[in-house]
Amino acid sequence: STGPLHIAAALGIRAVGLYSPVRPIHPGRWAPLGRDVRIVTHNVASEIGKDAKSDNSIAFIPPERVLQHLYF
Repeated sequence: STGPLHIAAALGIRAVGLYSPVRPIHPGRWAPLGRDVRIVTHNVASEIGKDAKSDNSIAFIPPERVLQHLYF
């Protein structure tokens, strides 16, 4: 659920959201709006050479990439 991200964004609290680039889950539709919000996605197709058709691409986001966005 994106509820906590939306609440954090509304309160000006830093937030990092992990989203799949696949519709209808992609961040263009569900991402919270705010100055201190960071969105992290991963395009599985670019890494494994296949067309991403499911929301499993979140599992491919490296922990290091998430940590990088925690300290913005």
